[in-house]
Amino acid sequence: MLEFNNNCGCDSGSLEGFTDPSCPAPSVVTWASIQGKPSCFTPCPHTHVPGDIIGLEAYIQNVEFANAVITTNSIQLTTPSGVLNANLRLSANAGTGYKVPLSILSDGLIGQIPYASGSNAGILNSGDWTTFNNKFNTPSGTIFQYVRGDGSLATFPVISNFVPYTGAIANVNLGVWGLTSDVLTLSQTPVQANAIGRLRWNTTDGTLDLGLKGGNVVLEVGQKEVARVVNKTTPLINLLKANYQVVKIVGATGQRLSVALAQANNDLNSASTLGVVTEDINGNQEGFIVTNGQIKQINTTGSLQGETWVDGEVLYLSPTIPGQLTKVKPIAPQHTVIVGFVEYSHPVNGKIFVKVDNGYELDELHNVRITSPTNGQVLTYDNVLSVWKNQNASTFPSFLVGSVPFGNGTGLTENNPKFFWDNTLFKLKLTDSKLEFLNSSLLGSALLEYKLPNLSSSFTALTLDQTNNNSSGAMLLKLRAYNNTIGNGQITGLVFGTVDGGDTVDAAVGMIWNTPNSLNGNFLILRNTFGTTGIISIETNAYARVDGLALTKYETVDFAVYASPTYTAVMPNNIIRFKFGGAAPKVIYLPANAAVNVPEGYIFTVKAINLKGGSPNVTVSTTGTTTSDVFVFSGTADYESVMYRYSEISNHWDIIAKY
Repeated sequence: MLEFNNNCGCDSGSLEGFTDPSCPAPSVVTWASIQGKPSCFTPCPHTHVPGDIIGLEAYIQNVEFANAVITTNSIQLTTPSGVLNANLRLSANAGTGYKVPLSILSDGLIGQIPYASGSNAGILNSGDWTTFNNKFNTPSGTIFQYVRGDGSLATFPVISNFVPYTGAIANVNLGVWGLTSDVLTLSQTPVQANAIGRLRWNTTDGTLDLGLKGGNVVLEVGQKEVARVVNKTTPLINLLKANYQVVKIVGATGQRLSVALAQANNDLNSASTLGVVTEDINGNQEGFIVTNGQIKQINTTGSLQGETWVDGEVLYLSPTIPGQLTKVKPIAPQHTVIVGFVEYSHPVNGKIFVKVDNGYELDELHNVRITSPTNGQVLTYDNVLSVWKNQNASTFPSFLVGSVPFGNGTGLTENNPKFFWDNTLFKLKLTDSKLEFLNSSLLGSALLEYKLPNLSSSFTALTLDQTNNNSSGAMLLKLRAYNNTIGNGQITGLVFGTVDGGDTVDAAVGMIWNTPNSLNGNFLILRNTFGTTGIISIETNAYARVDGLALTKYETVDFAVYASPTYTAVMPNNIIRFKFGGAAPKVIYLPANAAVNVPEGYIFTVKAINLKGGSPNVTVSTTGTTTSDVFVFSGTADYESVMYRYSEISNHWDIIAKY
């Protein structure tokens, strides 16, 4: 400790508080006033005690010695390390207004500390301190004012119309106070994750996410509805989101609905189906279920149910396993409860859209009144009450066995002896009457249809017997377009299935058709619709004559523009008309039996329809195992056409005519 004592009777202490105004002005210590000093300093070795210096006490407490240089107005102290570890204070007898002049060498840190003035910074004297302290000790302003650095009062700016907080780097905590605003705009690229009570933008779903109680469920605002329920399963089990079990209402606990596993095996287990579990809910504990909307991040491949699910699959409440979903639609008496749909089939990130649609019992419909139903009852309409009611079938009128009831204008009657059912022969009989079909609206459907089971023997579906052999009239099965006198006419036809060939007829038979107004002529169409080769067989003991036969199914190929050097005939066409052309030789392939079923005796004609000129020849051949008589159109022969006939036995096309 280094102390300066001017014997003024006061001690200013350390440098931090040496401005005691009671001390006099400092006295000047001169070299002559120092008593007992040696005759020399260097190199004479000597020592001093603090009492050797009159008017100044010095004490240095440091780990190293300090060298002192005394000038006219100061003592300069230095140490080898350049660090002075010492405290300076005024001595107890320092005079009033005395100041400590301190000076450190050019590389030091401490300069002279003077008193503050109007132009210089420094320490305050007693009067200045009193003036400064009075300015801030008892301010006379209001709560809307503040004190400037010069001690004057200023009013805070008006802040009632805005929140002066821009570019926040931390959360704003309003405490118990609310926030009122015309709009609230959230960042569409949020950084913070979902959390309980937190509202953030969901870019994927295009809505807001709200973190719900427990931290396991996020509510997509406007796109999902949830309910907080109590797990009251019997026996008590934990409900798991991974199993997304379907639950029904079984009561209420603690002002919340109680739920258990639903099942579509009866009305009791399915009628109150509420939703699907969306978080783990332990027994007797609360948790959330989804009643409408998405459940995400679950296995929706169907593997948990032993099924295979795809996107868009309809999911039903299982009638066999409580709480489980299935893609198999239940069949009555099982109950049909649609629970939702597969939005995304995935083993981890799957999605189900929940939309519970419970099926209804018949007596739950608003216009049906069922009272104590019994076996065999039927449903009838009560026009007075405007409802359907159950009643016994015995209330209907009874009829004789075999009679066919019909409407007589006021009800049902059976008094029709010409129309009855023969229960012995199992026939519906008409006597002295005819059966007429007036079908103007059921276009495309059969007027009279007889469906036969697979039979082990022949069966005659329709028999027309002419019993009077002496009659000169003809028995016809007439198919005609009624009143066919205008327009293009209608086509009538006789459609045949298979014919066993066992019928024999002695007299002439035939099929007669008449479509006088058909656009392209009179048509009798015998069409095979089975998809394989159809055969029309005309067999006689001598010969058969076909008058006016014309083969008109043809195809045309122009080798001048046809890029391929080969062309394969297409059935059921029977004529190929071609034009010479191109640079390379051309080949026309007749149908091969390996590719298409060519019937025995099929006729095919190949015809040139222009002059060869400088074009290459055209050859007729075939492919595969089917062979043919090869013919080359060179354009030099007299004939233009070649006619082939197919032999199924030899799998060969034979030339039968050239013309």
